[in-house]
Amino acid sequence: MKVFILLLVLSCICFAQDTIYKTDGTEIKSKVIEITNDLIKYKKFSNLDGPSYTVSKTDVFMIVYQNGEREVFKKNEQPAKVEEPKPEYQAPTPVRETPATEIRYAPSTTPQETFTKTVFYIPIKFGVHSYTEEAFSKIYGACYMVGAGIGVWFPNHIAGELSVDLIYNRSTKVEMTGNIRDAEANLTAVPINLTTYFWFEFPEGKIVPYIGGGVTHISVTETVEFEARPYGSSTWTKQKLSESVDKWGFNLLGGVQIYFLDIELRYTKTDPNLGGISFMASFNLPLN
Repeated sequence: MKVFILLLVLSCICFAQDTIYKTDGTEIKSKVIEITNDLIKYKKFSNLDGPSYTVSKTDVFMIVYQNGEREVFKKNEQPAKVEEPKPEYQAPTPVRETPATEIRYAPSTTPQETFTKTVFYIPIKFGVHSYTEEAFSKIYGACYMVGAGIGVWFPNHIAGELSVDLIYNRSTKVEMTGNIRDAEANLTAVPINLTTYFWFEFPEGKIVPYIGGGVTHISVTETVEFEARPYGSSTWTKQKLSESVDKWGFNLLGGVQIYFLDIELRYTKTDPNLGGISFMASFNLPLN
């Protein structure tokens, strides 16, 4: 999917040629011929039949091609690693003998407090989300995530859940050159997930691993605020671009429930890819 930062650059370009933006703020109107590991080979747009020129990739910030596509070059950049929290170790709970008339398991606030009845619950979720689309991942990195929904656990090892999440990030500054400056981007996504689970019974029901999958509808809104200066002008004006996209896709997940806490890893895929990987913790509030 095209990133909306592209619209920001294209709003200032009205010629059908490749434009090379150098890190020193200069621009080269050209026709790019070849890109190697170290060099960019091009011809000047004003003399396409003339000689070929080269420029080091380390001196280039970005290329905007005549068809609107862009290619960004960044030096010595490694994607940020997000360390996912690990569930704390839970010491085994001593098991006491109970009369036959009592519930099979010790009292609990979790949906699986007993495997002999249907339990409805409300999940309260929070965690982090990383987009699998490369452009989004480079600009926004890991985003915050909160959500809620309603779910049901059945005694036949099947469960279902409808949840609505909010994925958001803090304003991200985007480095620009030429006639664009002070650019800040915001990305907000609202996935709606309808998921079916299969859970596995462990002794005493204290730890319940599960897997699942389902359908996802995701709405993504990207907003970019910046200052722009028309060519030949010395006046900077504030501008704002915003666009929303809605897509359907699917989700796959796996997790473990420990007492009243769920630890879950979810993968979401749409076309074009607006999904990603979410690591979430969820507190379940039983309704019956």
